Amino acid sequence: MGTWICHLRVAERLLPRLVEEEVRPLDEVAFAFGSLAPDSGRPNERWDAFDPPKSVTRFLTPDSSEEDKIEDMRFYEGYLRESDELTTADYSFALGYFFHLLCDNLWSRKVWRPTATALADWLADDADAVITAVKRDWYGLDHLYVQRTGDSLFSRVILPHPNPSPPFAFLFEDGLNWRLDHIHVCYSHPPDYDLNRPYAYLDQRTMQRFVAEATTHLHRIHRAERQRRAGNAEQVTQSR
Repeated sequence: MGTWICHLRVAERLLPRLVEEEVRPLDEVAFAFGSLAPDSGRPNERWDAFDPPKSVTRFLTPDSSEEDKIEDMRFYEGYLRESDELTTADYSFALGYFFHLLCDNLWSRKVWRPTATALADWLADDADAVITAVKRDWYGLDHLYVQRTGDSLFSRVILPHPNPSPPFAFLFEDGLNWRLDHIHVCYSHPPDYDLNRPYAYLDQRTMQRFVAEATTHLHRIHRAERQRRAGNAEQVTQSR
């Protein structure tokens, strides 16, 4: 739901906090790629179905195709709770993946739902036109950020490093490679529309505010889960 550069911007802001607080090292490269990985999937010709499907890669609520129904804690319980067994790279990838899912849920509430409410009549009349107009703003801001930020995670990490092998069985290597290659191409070439223009549906200030709020929100959740895990481990030790 959130844009790819938005996810990387949140990752950029989270990394210094995580490096300072984590009890184990983090792999910046794996963390950055993990922050994009939930959008893995090779699309069909109409781009209305993906392999693997969104329900799998984004942990959607069973029998739901709505992207605001992401069960982020289902991923956490399955792939991060017992993270001591993961390598540093796999743990970092999984942590980035988890933050992407959390961020998508937040984007749905803070960005998409207010936009959909404001444009409800137009959305009911021509949903495709609304999506096109809105996403032109979303991804236009992405391009502006990449152009103006030479040391972004995209330019510094994603572009120069090879695509990783997926550490989880539910991620298909072909789907992950296709999406990462698509992201490379997308942001390596400027779009065919003017970037220096008014942004009616999402402006730079609103995007910056979302990135800051998302960083704080995700960091708070991660810190709470880490403290809970440490407390549970202490209880187990004391019971022995």
